[in-house]
Amino acid sequence: MKALCPIILVALGAAVVAPLVMRALHRRAAPAEGPGNGSPAPAAAASQVHEDLTALPVPPPPMAAEPAATQDDWRFPEAWKPPWTRITTRRVYESNVEVLRGGKWINVTAFGQPQAIHDYGVSADSRWLFVWHCDRPPRLLSIYDLRTLARTTRITPGFGGSILWTSHNTLLHSWGCGTNCRMWRIYDARGKTLTERFTTGLSVCPSVRFMVTGPSLYAAGESIRLIELGAGNVLGERKVENIVCIDRVDWSDARQVTVPYLHLAVRDDRDSEREGEVRFPLPQD
Repeated sequence: MKALCPIILVALGAAVVAPLVMRALHRRAAPAEGPGNGSPAPAAAASQVHEDLTALPVPPPPMAAEPAATQDDWRFPEAWKPPWTRITTRRVYESNVEVLRGGKWINVTAFGQPQAIHDYGVSADSRWLFVWHCDRPPRLLSIYDLRTLARTTRITPGFGGSILWTSHNTLLHSWGCGTNCRMWRIYDARGKTLTERFTTGLSVCPSVRFMVTGPSLYAAGESIRLIELGAGNVLGERKVENIVCIDRVDWSDARQVTVPYLHLAVRDDRDSEREGEVRFPLPQD
C-alpha cells in the first residue's frame, strides 16, 4: 500500500493540473474581441454607430413597399418607420415609441398607463410622428412634434383601418364599412378633420401625394376621381355610363395617371364587358 501512495498522488496532481493548463492554452489561442471576428463590438463603437446614424440625411420614405406602376387590389401603403425609431415593450400591452437622438434612445410617448400600439409613422419631412394606441377601445391617435418631442394633440378617430402620413404632412385614414364599401378621411397635423368621403375603391400613389377613387362594383354608380391628399380637393372627375369597376391604376407616368375600367356595352339586347380608360394630368409643382 505504501508503494502505491506516490503513484496515487501523481495521478491526483495530473487530474488537477491538466484542466488548468488546457484553459490557459485556450485563452491564448482565442482571438481578441472586436468588429470583424464574429464577436460583439465594444460599447464605444456601438455608440459611434448611433451617432453616425443620427447624422445621416433622412432618406426619402419608402411610401410603398415596391413603387410599382400599378397598385394591386387597392393596396394601402404602409406608414414610414425610419431606422431611428422603434417600439419598446416591457410587458404585453405596455409599449412606447422611442427615437434616437445624440446616440441615446428617448421615450417620446412615455404613456402614463400601459398602452397597446397598433401602428405609428413619421411624416416625410421627419417632423411629425403619429401613434395609434389604446389601453381599451376606442383607439386613440396621438400626434407628436419631433422638433420638441412634445405631444401636440390626441383625438379619437372612432374607426379602425389604416393611417399614414401623406407628402403634404396630412394624415390619410381609410377603413372598411362593409363589402365593397370604404370610407376615407384626411386630418391635418393638429388632428383636425379636413374632409371625409365614401368610395367603393381607392388607389394611393407611391408618393402618397394623390389618390384615385372609383367604383369597384356595377351598383356603385360612382364617378372616377383624382384627389390631392393635402386638403382632399378633387383635381379631376369623370362619369362613365354603365361602368362595372376600375382596374389597376397606373401611376408609372409622373405627368399623368391612367385609370383602366370595365363597362357594359349593350348590343342586340346583349350585355358585354368592354374596356376603357380615363387619364388625369398630374400637377407638376
